[in-house]
Amino acid sequence: YVNKAGRQRLYTIGALGRFTLEQARDAAKRLNGKVALDGDPAADRKDVRAAKTVDELFDRYINEHLKTLSIDSVRSGKRVRVLIKETMGHKLVTDVDDSHLNVALKPLTKGNYNLVGTYVRAAWDWGRKHRVVPRAAPNPAEFFEPKASTPRARLIDKDEYKKILETIETMMTDRKNDPSRLLACKFVIFTGCRPVEAVRLKKSLVDLKRGRAELHEHK
Repeated sequence: YVNKAGRQRLYTIGALGRFTLEQARDAAKRLNGKVALDGDPAADRKDVRAAKTVDELFDRYINEHLKTLSIDSVRSGKRVRVLIKETMGHKLVTDVDDSHLNVALKPLTKGNYNLVGTYVRAAWDWGRKHRVVPRAAPNPAEFFEPKASTPRARLIDKDEYKKILETIETMMTDRKNDPSRLLACKFVIFTGCRPVEAVRLKKSLVDLKRGRAELHEHK
């Protein structure tokens, strides 16, 4: 057959004797259907043979992708890698499906449960894009549903805000306290962003004249 790039490919279905002529014809029909939909069965077979383990996928995902984002992303990726190591880490990415992920998720608390599901899905998507995961391999977290977070919000009145800000100003005068963290607390109060996002904010992304700050890495 000719793939979508215009290259001629040869796909061997199997040895004569292991397949009947009728079985070979049925297989050929299925393969031709894939080719008609711009598939490349020979390339898919090559990808499967070169498949990595889940642990190897996470190793590359952390070092080649998460490290370009932030320290927090790397920490989360490493944590997920440890949490799934016993149940999924040793398995080839081509042999893993949602049942394996469900086994890994079962003993986890809500926070780790959501973290694992989110990062597994993201790692698989990245792996497919960079040919670490074969295109034919299903994402085990494709239909992952995170657990609802526990609402902890309550209204804070003006007097409470005033006391908080006065306390921060007092703490700023004490050299034992880290001023950057206290400013981050202020930033959280005025913007509503998460603390981890506030401490990640870069000076180059703050425009004092326009009164504007940009956060590119956030939920």
